[in-house]
Amino acid sequence: MAASAAIQAVRQELDLYGATVLAIATALGGGTLRDMLLGRMPVFWITDLTYIATTVPVAVLSWLLVRRMKTGGGRRERSLL
Repeated sequence: MAASAAIQAVRQELDLYGATVLAIATALGGGTLRDMLLGRMPVFWITDLTYIATTVPVAVLSWLLVRRMKTGGGRRERSLL
């Protein structure tokens, strides 16, 4: 999820910080909502920072790599595969 958010951030011409925030929100948002609805506090990523430690580098690398790609032809979308 973090990689797809970073790719979308490049398409929307966001900077690295914006792409990282979007990637974190995308990658952790669903699980956070799940934990909150089930009443599990604190949410999973607060007790285990591995999730953020994985999301941030994936977002940064994805953003850097995709920015260098030429637009068109579906190259950015195929990079997820």
